[in-house]
Amino acid sequence: MSRVFAVVTAQNRNMDTGFRSNSMRKQKQRAWWTSALFAWRAQRAYLTLNKGGRKRLLHNSFNRNRFKVRIMQQIKSVTANLCAPYMVRGAVVLTMALLLPASTMMAKDKITFTTEEYPPYNYIEYGTYKGASYEQVALIMQDADIDYTVDLMPWARAYAMAQSEPMTCVFTTAHTPERNALFKWVEPLSHERNIMASKTGSNIHAHTIEEARNYRVGTQRDDYTQAFLEKNGFQKIDLASSLNLTLKKLESGRIDLIPLSERFFHELVEHGTPLEQQFVLTEQTFSLACNLSVPDTLIAKMQANLNKLIANGQQHTILVKYGLVQP
Repeated sequence: MSRVFAVVTAQNRNMDTGFRSNSMRKQKQRAWWTSALFAWRAQRAYLTLNKGGRKRLLHNSFNRNRFKVRIMQQIKSVTANLCAPYMVRGAVVLTMALLLPASTMMAKDKITFTTEEYPPYNYIEYGTYKGASYEQVALIMQDADIDYTVDLMPWARAYAMAQSEPMTCVFTTAHTPERNALFKWVEPLSHERNIMASKTGSNIHAHTIEEARNYRVGTQRDDYTQAFLEKNGFQKIDLASSLNLTLKKLESGRIDLIPLSERFFHELVEHGTPLEQQFVLTEQTFSLACNLSVPDTLIAKMQANLNKLIANGQQHTILVKYGLVQP
């Protein structure tokens, strides 16, 4: 609202200088207040849209045109015959301000974190975000002087948003050489080994990468393991949008092997999932990966805050809490 109000205010302060008599000065004041009123109503119309609706509005020309008509109808209903010659110019400026790209309007207002359901690093329990990575992100952002939101979604979408959407970061992200130049990094949130696992009783024997190439391997689309498997010559790769779907494929026999973080593997086994370890696939650093548009000053502050968590022992306490390291 402040952006739109400022645009209209500036526009009306630059109105024709022909307001000389008292009556004209009053007319100018009425025009100014009317501008503020239709700016408020127009902004309300914009805010009635949810986040997805705003994005579709701002990035679809057909929707933009429809919204322009909607705004102009609101302007007409408010202004009627009052100072019509002076209001048109302000109305045009207002409409253009509302239709600026979302990144321009909101870039400085907040940062968005995307993540997936991947316990014990990030997950939702009884409607509350939890996890070793989530708790660290929350602490990192406590004094970062910027608002933030956390959105949980399938990994492929979370990762793609961090690559394409300004002021967006994704966690928990394995920092690999292939990804290094794609993001700005805040790390480490943790260190982890990744293992290759199979369904218990499947009679699969794959103790090396060479042996594993003979089997169908499932993983999440755009997960770092996809790039690792492709780089190492795996031909039978089955991709899914989420880890849960990949696990269901393993259970049903549609795939033979699945790469999992070592800690998550043990957690699944403790909860009764029939899995058995084949071999250690990789070792990696888990990190916070941010879009290249995120200012270096903010990245530096986030890294400094993470360094404090490591130095004062808070990170270790969190990792112990979630069973990722020994006390």
